[in-house]
Amino acid sequence: MSNNGKRPNSRAFCATVCSGKGGVGKSTVAILLASRLADAGYRTLLIDADCGLGDLATLTNSIVKRGFESILAGTATLEEATVKIGPRLWLIGTEAGSKLTGQNSELAGLENCLQIDTLFDVVIIDTPSSLDPLILNLIALSDLSISVTTPHIPAIADSYIQIKQASEVTDKGQAAFVVNKADSEIEGDQSAAKFSELVEKFLTRSMLALGYLEYNPLIQKCSESQSLTTIPAELDGAVKKLDRMVKTLCEQHIEKARRGSSLWVRLGEAMALKRVVGFDDTQVMVHN
Repeated sequence: MSNNGKRPNSRAFCATVCSGKGGVGKSTVAILLASRLADAGYRTLLIDADCGLGDLATLTNSIVKRGFESILAGTATLEEATVKIGPRLWLIGTEAGSKLTGQNSELAGLENCLQIDTLFDVVIIDTPSSLDPLILNLIALSDLSISVTTPHIPAIADSYIQIKQASEVTDKGQAAFVVNKADSEIEGDQSAAKFSELVEKFLTRSMLALGYLEYNPLIQKCSESQSLTTIPAELDGAVKKLDRMVKTLCEQHIEKARRGSSLWVRLGEAMALKRVVGFDDTQVMVHN
């Protein structure tokens, strides 16, 4: 894999896409954002961090032999685990049935991830709906965490809980959110305002409202036909909303974040200094 086309003198911008519960369309949003970023000219890597249970390979009609868990455990290289799924778009999936267990002061293959900075412009990490320490730290230490929620109160409450837990790792992380499956523009805007108010009131922090996506059966159809990376013309409205989100990401986060240390460096430093909530002295292992 070459770094042909990567923007010079910059590291990769890493964003985690997260949610407090399943069924909100988190993985769909992750794929759609990654696809539009690639279309905007960024060499984009999509990572499935839902080890053993992730759907990104299925949703993109990809065959994965080695996954993200094997890279972290040091049993696979970046090249072995990376699959090209579109122009300027690559995927690192997860191995069916595998589990990454135990977080300690050293992830054997973490330095494999440092190569990502030399190969890609943007990394989108699809995380599970989990309060697992490794996942919380990925969310908290990424350049930007993007929480996906829906207008339903339980989904908003669950997303709030996950954000609160990640904030206990560090309150310096940048955060944003997307309201998915809104019935209308009014519901999308109202839900965004409600979520912003909840976070600001109880966590005393602000979150960027990236926007909302209305429920559209065509998106579900694309998901079922494994064609989310090639959006049909009938979804022009959704594409425009996604492109506004991408424009906001580019202007407010992607270019600015390139100047600091990367997620992988921060994660390694935090673990070495035992600053990260949830890490212990257990060896990281992959169980098939």
